[in-house]
Formats: sequence, structure tokens, C-alpha cells
Amino acid sequence: MFISFFKILFFIILTLLAVILLIAMLLLFVPFRYELNGSYIGEKLDGEVKVSWLARFVCFDINYHEGIFVSGYVRIMGICIFRIQGKHIEKDDICESLEAGEESL
Repeated sequence: MFISFFKILFFIILTLLAVILLIAMLLLFVPFRYELNGSYIGEKLDGEVKVSWLARFVCFDINYHEGIFVSGYVRIMGICIFRIQGKHIEKDDICESLEAGEESL
């Protein structure tokens, strides 16, 4: 009975080590895929960033349009975990934050 306890404990530890090794190998050998698109026409700045890993198992996407609109999401297995829905950034707020940053330098 005492030996079977150690046998079960050994298999549990061995399984945990195998899972940790599998995760480490996935992080090291499965590449991240990324795509960047952007344009600047006149005073309008548009951009898009897409990052995926493990055959789109984990996806990250963010869009920036006309210099004042941000949207994006994070998905795991196609299920949206986190979403940014159309945050509008006023140009006056951007100018004020830039001026404040310059004054602090």
C-alpha cells in the first residue's frame, strides 16, 4: 500500500512535467504570425495589426482608423475574451496630452 502511494505520486509528478515540457516546446517551436497594414493620406492615419499563434488558436487584432477610432479583440479558440469597441479619441485630448508631455520634459 505504501509503495502504491509513491507510484501514484510519481505518475502525477511525471504527468505535470510532461505538460510543462509540452507547453515549453509549443512556445519555442510554434511561430507567431503577424500582419501589419497602415496608410497615411493627408492627415488621416489608418492602421491594422493582426497577431495569431498556434494556427489561430490565439488571435489578437486591433484597428486604428482616421486617427480617432480604435477597435480590437483577443480571441482564444474563436471565443472573444477581450474586446475594444470603437473608442473615440478626441483630437483636442491628444494635443493636450502631447503638450503636457512636452512640459514635463
